[in-house]
Amino acid sequence: MKSQPKKSAGRFLIVLLVPIIAAALWILLEPRQTKDTSESTTSEAADIERVVQRLFTQYRIGTVRTRSIVTGGRGFRRIERRVSVPEEFNTLSFNHDLTRALAEHGATVIATEKLEDNSVGMHIKKDGVIIETIVFEMNRTR
Repeated sequence: MKSQPKKSAGRFLIVLLVPIIAAALWILLEPRQTKDTSESTTSEAADIERVVQRLFTQYRIGTVRTRSIVTGGRGFRRIERRVSVPEEFNTLSFNHDLTRALAEHGATVIATEKLEDNSVGMHIKKDGVIIETIVFEMNRTR
């Protein structure tokens, strides 16, 4: 009868170790992803850049001030473009065209209006992160 506790302890160890060993082997032998995420991110950014530039040309937008801004604690960079446009510029139409053009790239556009600054910001969002902002500053013609 004294051998009974040793057998149950041995079974307990086997039952405990088998899943641990299986998990370790699965982690070690799992195929690694070879896709370089920074390369795909750069490609997506270039695609979005082409869409924005095409719309700037279509809407006859000339001078654009561009800067790179570090956001959040993660050190992520986003592009901010500032465009001076006449007060009658149709930001709603630009927003509609930008939204349609970026949909095929998996990006969305969120627009915000700042009445006190007389400006409209369009934030391009991809994978839950704002990657670019276009700020239209309305020129007063009075």
